[in-house]
Amino acid sequence: MRSVALFSLVLFATPAFAQQAPLDKVYACTSVSEGAARLACFDAAVAGLKTATETGGAVVVDRAQIEKAEKEAFGLDAPSLTALAESAAATAKPVASTSAAAPAVKPKTLDSVSLAVKSIGKGADGKYRFAMENGQVWRQTDDLKLSGLGKGPWTAEIRKAALGTFMLKLGDRTAVRVRRME
Repeated sequence: MRSVALFSLVLFATPAFAQQAPLDKVYACTSVSEGAARLACFDAAVAGLKTATETGGAVVVDRAQIEKAEKEAFGLDAPSLTALAESAAATAKPVASTSAAAPAVKPKTLDSVSLAVKSIGKGADGKYRFAMENGQVWRQTDDLKLSGLGKGPWTAEIRKAALGTFMLKLGDRTAVRVRRME
């Protein structure tokens, strides 16, 4: 159960500070020493967690789901799930345990993605539009020329750059500055 909690994130539909988190109630049961009371505590806490997840008041998201969502949202002006996961980990209360627990692993901030390019088009202004296989669309914002692109297949390496901008590189070509459109 503890390893699931370490690699999970509980998101709440209500403000986080308005009530005790359902997982905190489960963790609190570890401090109950009397067996029957401890079991009753776990039963009540798990029932509350189950109700919260069934009614949509809480959602358990694993690290792989966070990483997938971060990749899909890369380049959009959207809240970072990684930052939310770090915030949740920072506010988590330590759990007393007699067994050696694995240290919590911090989620990695996504600074770049590698995406398969579905198509490349050139606008009337001479700037390129890159449509990715996953549905993302990126548009060139600088005036650099890309020549000899061929017919693909292409893989785009997109990375964060200065001041909230992004750079897209196709193979060994010069990177161009881009903005996420879709």
